[in-house]
Amino acid sequence: MAGPHPFDLVPSKMRALAWRWFEEVWMRGNEAAIHEIIAPHCRIYGVTTEVLVGPEGFLPFWRQGRVNYRDIEIEIDECLVDGNRVAVFVTARSLHLHSFNQVEMSGCATFEVEGGQCIESHHVFDYLSILGRCGAVEDLDAHLALFPLSGEASNDLS
Repeated sequence: MAGPHPFDLVPSKMRALAWRWFEEVWMRGNEAAIHEIIAPHCRIYGVTTEVLVGPEGFLPFWRQGRVNYRDIEIEIDECLVDGNRVAVFVTARSLHLHSFNQVEMSGCATFEVEGGQCIESHHVFDYLSILGRCGAVEDLDAHLALFPLSGEASNDLS
């Protein structure tokens, strides 16, 4: 018998904000929710090489994602809360519209919340894997041989 879903154990306000981020923003494509969830001064790390600030800084990235991916499904794997911070571990699946490949990536998004809005967010996802599945990295196996991701593979270099 399965235990409670990780989201069931999270305080309701934090759970609601994190769930809205994935449900409303990514799966439903609700742009208005971005403005409701992200504070104007929110700093967003890890989705581009630059730190994005506020909804206006995030919207170009989000719009590009909505152009390139359809049928986005996100499964909450685990959710951890510490004070006004929540970390949500997820697995995301979607259809890449240029390659027509089904893609999957896992990762974590953290949200620091103040006054009911996110004031800082960090995103750590398996972007290399998804780029390989979309054809953006021509030879993913060669790339991984040169730049191994696991500690075991890097020990072979010594």
